[in-house]
Amino acid sequence: MLEAGSRATHGNHTRDVARLETLSQHSLADHPGGPEDQDFHDAHDIVPAMNPRDPWHAHVYYDQDCWERAERLHQELSNMLVDGSFADLVLVGHMYDRGVGPHPIPQFEIQFYASAVPRITEILKATGLTSLIHPLTDDDVADHTTLAQWLGEPIPLDESVLDPPGHNQGFARFGKVDF
Repeated sequence: MLEAGSRATHGNHTRDVARLETLSQHSLADHPGGPEDQDFHDAHDIVPAMNPRDPWHAHVYYDQDCWERAERLHQELSNMLVDGSFADLVLVGHMYDRGVGPHPIPQFEIQFYASAVPRITEILKATGLTSLIHPLTDDDVADHTTLAQWLGEPIPLDESVLDPPGHNQGFARFGKVDF
């Protein structure tokens, strides 16, 4: 079982991805406690040194017991998107009442740029909802496994429906649709 904050693995090995080992530097203004603040370090632990405009996704999972909490989060993020109060938030997807794609239970997707990873991470951690945060690369399987970060209890994904390396359809739909 993976602890919250651990990286997922694919098969029996983890990929050595150098770009995920070098943490990016972000403004301390977004983190009032600065480097002494534990949330600052936790949020930075998953942000690789990438272009701040690289695309990222988060998937927020829920069931009947936490549906209202997920619905409130969905509405708050949607409001931030509409009023422009969350820079680099690109899309808040549909709240599904069933599993879709590799996700076996209801979820909604959030699309954003790398520069928003720390803030998204903090928001999702505060909800207590299980969430998967990952970059969008040309390897859909790695995105959802070795490059992914779970907040809360990991949920087994159906990797058989993910795109093969070099053919990630997520790029074409980034900022347009969720599924």
